[in-house]
Amino acid sequence: MNKSIVGQRGQAPIIIAIVAAALLISAVIWATNYSSNREMSGPYSRVIPTSAGDLTVRYENGAATISGTLARGTPCINWHIEMKTEGGNPSDRVTFDVISESTAAVCIQVEGEPQTVSASAAAGVTTTYTVRLNGTTVFDGRLKSGAVYERGYLSGSVNIGPLCPVEQNPPDSRCKQKPETYARVRLTVKNSSGATVAAKTPNQYGYFEFEFAPGTYTVLVDSEYGIGGTHESHVVPIRANEQTTLNINIDTGIR
Repeated sequence: MNKSIVGQRGQAPIIIAIVAAALLISAVIWATNYSSNREMSGPYSRVIPTSAGDLTVRYENGAATISGTLARGTPCINWHIEMKTEGGNPSDRVTFDVISESTAAVCIQVEGEPQTVSASAAAGVTTTYTVRLNGTTVFDGRLKSGAVYERGYLSGSVNIGPLCPVEQNPPDSRCKQKPETYARVRLTVKNSSGATVAAKTPNQYGYFEFEFAPGTYTVLVDSEYGIGGTHESHVVPIRANEQTTLNINIDTGIR
């Protein structure tokens, strides 16, 4: 009798160990399946800064969606997205062309309300995406590639003057820089290959900012101010995770 009890007690730790091992194996299998399912389902996303506003490409459960709210220079500007897929199912490549078109031959020159756009396409976790804004490529790659996408920042202000023949103290309010003053300035940024990567006008206070991948860029300044207008360029290096400042002075030639 005692031997039987001792034998049963000796088997108990073995049974417990077997059960624990089975539970551990089940947990590993579940975790592996969960990780694999999540790997294939996402979600993965990428925010893409553009001259008109940020665009976001998001992949989840076999579908990719691009969305964003874009600025409109006039109320007659209409943004829309043209989409093209290539390859099998899911697509090997998805191209989103974000395009602005004018809906009228003549339009009042006031800023329009921002417009929200979106489009979707069947995709996979390894799909490559190309996003173009009015023909300029602003992103080309995968949402999940293991790569670290570093960005650098360029900001500054535009100063225009003098705006009156004689400077006064205190300044004449009619000679102050106004939002419409800055609206006549166009900043175009080209990369080292000469391709245009961004273009905008300063805001109502003359301030501007851009976000780029690290590299060397050229900022072209075009304005109707000055004798024959102002057409100058500034070469600026952009470094990862750093802020570069560029302040632009435009001499109107008024004396």
